[in-house]
Amino acid sequence: MLKVSLRPGNLSVGSLRIHYAWVIVGVASVMWTITSAVRFAPGVLVPYFQDLFGWSIFGIFGVFALQWIFAALFSPIAGWIGDRYGIRRVMVLGAVIFLVGMILTGTMTHLWQFYLYFGVILAASMAIFQVPLLAAVTLWFKKRLGVAMGTLQSLPGLGTGVAILLVPVLFTLGLNWTFWLPGLVGAALMLLLLRLFHNEPGAIGLKPLGASDNDPLERLQEGRTAKVRTSVFLQHAQRTNAFWNLIGIHFWGCAGHN
Repeated sequence: MLKVSLRPGNLSVGSLRIHYAWVIVGVASVMWTITSAVRFAPGVLVPYFQDLFGWSIFGIFGVFALQWIFAALFSPIAGWIGDRYGIRRVMVLGAVIFLVGMILTGTMTHLWQFYLYFGVILAASMAIFQVPLLAAVTLWFKKRLGVAMGTLQSLPGLGTGVAILLVPVLFTLGLNWTFWLPGLVGAALMLLLLRLFHNEPGAIGLKPLGASDNDPLERLQEGRTAKVRTSVFLQHAQRTNAFWNLIGIHFWGCAGHN
């Protein structure tokens, strides 16, 4: 009989030992796929918005532009919150914001509501599930980080394909449930997955994947020292052009390919 161990420190299937870092990659990938699906979903609903509400195509596209702009501006804040209070906590906040944004978007009847609910509130949750989440994954690897990040970056592309499934939901259940159903299911799934998520290897007594026996067991995200380090680093980074250039590169790159 195949022996399976689900303990984080001794994760294995038969004779195959699995480092918990790969569980973190899996959890992060599912979360990012959910938010990616929602980010691109309204794109397939544009004709319906025009027919139902009489909104102009430029007014609708303005919402998408606002979402990218706000997400870019909010990303440094999301990163700071994650460093300050712990990535797991900020992702709980992100799941709640995601749920609130989806519920509100399902009730919209005016264009300004679409701008606020989808362009601002949901954009904040998407920034949370992108910036701190990526930073958290890097803490789990000293080797094979490229494979981990490649996997994490590739799977959210499925979210765009999943978005098309909202069309039959729209015609079967109506506009409200087109946002309510994925909002409820997505938020519930993310909150459940967070039970498997840990800020860093040291939180569960592990070392990063690829760490040597001589490497110390560290906790980089907890304690007063970590908070002071984060504060000092952010103050220094904000005074550099590279910090703001990274934000601009991400924003204009994403805006360009969309």
